[in-house]
Amino acid sequence: MKRLFLLVTLTLILPTVSNAQSFEQLAQKAGDFYIKNNLPEAFKAIKAAFQLDSNKARAFDYYTAARIAAKTDHISEAFSWLYVAQRRGLGREIFYLEYVSLDDAFLHMWKDPRWEPYVKTLEQDMLKKKAEEQRRREDWKNACLRNAAAMKEGHLQAGFALYYNKVDTLEVPYQVYVPKSINTHKKHKLIVFLHGGVVDQGYFGEDSPSMSSVVPIFQVADSLGAIVLYPFARKDFGWWGQLAAFQNVVNITKVVTAQYPIDPKQIVMVGDATGGTALFWYATQPESLYKGYLAISATPKLEIGEIAFSQITPDKHFYSINATDDRILNYKEIHDIYSKQRSIATGWHFETVNFGGYNIIFRNEGPPLILKYLKKIFAEK
Repeated sequence: MKRLFLLVTLTLILPTVSNAQSFEQLAQKAGDFYIKNNLPEAFKAIKAAFQLDSNKARAFDYYTAARIAAKTDHISEAFSWLYVAQRRGLGREIFYLEYVSLDDAFLHMWKDPRWEPYVKTLEQDMLKKKAEEQRRREDWKNACLRNAAAMKEGHLQAGFALYYNKVDTLEVPYQVYVPKSINTHKKHKLIVFLHGGVVDQGYFGEDSPSMSSVVPIFQVADSLGAIVLYPFARKDFGWWGQLAAFQNVVNITKVVTAQYPIDPKQIVMVGDATGGTALFWYATQPESLYKGYLAISATPKLEIGEIAFSQITPDKHFYSINATDDRILNYKEIHDIYSKQRSIATGWHFETVNFGGYNIIFRNEGPPLILKYLKKIFAEK
């Protein structure tokens, strides 16, 4: 963990020579000296860089500089730069507090009377940030619940609405996103989006406000004027190994289609990673609510049984997109499966991109790519 953390800080403090300005040149020198373990010269260079233009320095730059200062017995500068790093955003996570407290670069500072007050400020800052984050989550969740309550009263509003569907004894959440350009007098397209990360995720995450800005499907939905159904999954109830979770998505699709102004002939599933893999199950069922499927960074292998590839017929409009530079999935292996099954999976369109790795949709090129294929699928007869 420590080695990885230091490598990250070094990459941040080492700008490329091609973009070098006066500050960058000094920071480059500091980084070069640091790597060569010439810490006195590294200290001189980074101090000069900060004096020249401290606004260009980031939190990790100051943290690395503080380590250099501590190791060269410039203790006052080390404390000063640690505080600057904190003000610029470092120290918001518990791992950082633990890391700094145990970082032996600051060994000579541990008995300094200024050390304990500094660690206390880190603790207070972390607790404050955690409280603020909790308030943001509660505010977000309550706002989404209010939108859901308004919809039940017949008031359609743009934004996110949070619902729960009971499966046995489990309350399973899902969000419905209504685009900004909603027209209450017409039927709309529906995108059912299945997220990834299911295998390792121990919580649903319906109270996370970041989903509205991080997940690109909502940006795409605004462009299409489409409503989005966003089910949540976790490792013990998800579209990986639990059949009930697969069926739950079908059930809530029916509920949302009845509740919102949706054209039942214009419902498309999009899945990323684990969610994309799940689409091979939905596309091979005897009866389907969905017009088409867009599986991104998916593996054509299911944990709940064999894929009936012969059921992926032309009327299923099934598209998959994989990147040749994917370091998580084996592109060649996936392409080999497609090559073997393409004669019977006649509706499977295998698409390749040369960027994005396993995180295609989160790259800048991701939303335009999704939009391109969704337009194609929605336009199918």
